[in-house]
Amino acid sequence: MHLSSKHLSTIRFLVIASFVVAISYRLFVASNDEMNPLAIIAHSIATIVRRFEKP
Repeated sequence: MHLSSKHLSTIRFLVIASFVVAISYRLFVASNDEMNPLAIIAHSIATIVRRFEKP
């Protein structure tokens, strides 16, 4: 089955994003900080998107 590079980058993005969500959630639970876990996840995904947009 042949996947285009666009599909591959999308799949890679989803895999990395899910890892970041899981890791950031684990860090939130471990630290028990007052910070909102949704804010942590949003920040992490924004960082990934910024990295993907760079050539």
